[in-house]
Amino acid sequence: MNQDRERRGDPAMGSTPPERRPGGGVPANSTPPGRSAGPLGSQTSWEPAGAHPAGPPAGPSELSPLRRAERVYLELRTLLYEALKRRRTVGLRRGLKVDLRVEIDLLEESETRVGSARRFAEALLARIGQAVDEEIGRAAPFPAGRVRCYWCDSFDCVHAGPPAPHAVFGGYSPTGIPLWPDLAQVALERHDPRIEGLYLDVPVPLVMLDRGTALVSAQLPVYGQRSGVYHILGQVAVGYLSLPVGPRSERAGVALSIQAVEVERGRPRVHLNVIGRLPDGTDLVRFLEEEPDSRLADALRVTRARLSEIAPKRGGGESRERQALAILGKLARTLDRMFRQQARRTKHAQDRHLDRERPAAAALRDAMSARPEEIYRDVRESTWVVVGPRSRVHIFNDLGQHVTSVVYPGETVRRRTAQGKWRAAPPDSVRGFREAVERSSGSTESASDSL
Repeated sequence: MNQDRERRGDPAMGSTPPERRPGGGVPANSTPPGRSAGPLGSQTSWEPAGAHPAGPPAGPSELSPLRRAERVYLELRTLLYEALKRRRTVGLRRGLKVDLRVEIDLLEESETRVGSARRFAEALLARIGQAVDEEIGRAAPFPAGRVRCYWCDSFDCVHAGPPAPHAVFGGYSPTGIPLWPDLAQVALERHDPRIEGLYLDVPVPLVMLDRGTALVSAQLPVYGQRSGVYHILGQVAVGYLSLPVGPRSERAGVALSIQAVEVERGRPRVHLNVIGRLPDGTDLVRFLEEEPDSRLADALRVTRARLSEIAPKRGGGESRERQALAILGKLARTLDRMFRQQARRTKHAQDRHLDRERPAAAALRDAMSARPEEIYRDVRESTWVVVGPRSRVHIFNDLGQHVTSVVYPGETVRRRTAQGKWRAAPPDSVRGFREAVERSSGSTESASDSL
């Protein structure tokens, strides 16, 4: 018994826990329990040593209050570092501190604690995101998602941002006021034949590359045409992107203006500025940059890094504008290829849905004829599972819309039900599901008949 207590480092035995050094420090090469050493688990320029607690996994009851508080601190600091790393455009400023104020109700009912924990987590992440925005804004030479208005001499006036989701930066007026036409209007004025792609059944976003000189050609010199405060070297206008927004991830079409901007403050540098507006009026920049799995976000990160590496013109070398345009041109080709691939995949999925000879066409029939014990609820994905004949398995959402169909061997179905991943639904819920399927199938058949 005493040996066990000594091994755990019980304070009553007067010993020091093995994972802590005298003085309460944490080993510099520590790795969090259950993780392998990686970019955030090892010593990097981003994360000082000791960012994670060390030692073997231990339950909360085995740790002292001090040790548990240390873990809370280290986890909070790691969240902040990860948020900065996802969006950083400059080095981390020393002395960065975040003021976090939290509210915890110790007397709340047990059944409300899960919801309270979720609200606390959302508020905490929102505060961390706000701190990241403040840090980036403090270090950047201009506010992200805004352009310079030379008439108002400001980045914060009403002219400095797009007034609507479909607007792109169209250049400056003679008096230095930013112009924000609709992307389709720009394509129409240029007689761009690709405008038809915006109105197909499966829309194909349009990508247009412009030189910076074209965007300031109408601007008078007295109103900032040659200003080094915000010198646009080039721009890629993109739209319309179908993005999931809102609490229910509804799809909305938005346009982007992606600019390479030179700022002559100290040593001239080239920055990437991504300008766009969501339907609720918020800037699109953070939404895009915090999407780790987005190919668009990856392309923007690569472009940002390449622009930051542009060197000043020396001797007979290329000008900064030519280098920036070459980088933006590569981005435009990458985006155009990516959007066309997505459109082909979406069209293929629609063709599969309308082809009644394919196995997925049996989903509706199987859902309506299945016995109650053949209809399950996927508790992890919050979807409905219908097990049909010939090993067919169909997945539906809560609106009764068919998501996908697969073929599973009987052993897979038995294993998922035995493990509790798929659970039998109450009779009332099954009836509600069938009614939703009927409503959804009625609207789908009407759309098919109109074709």
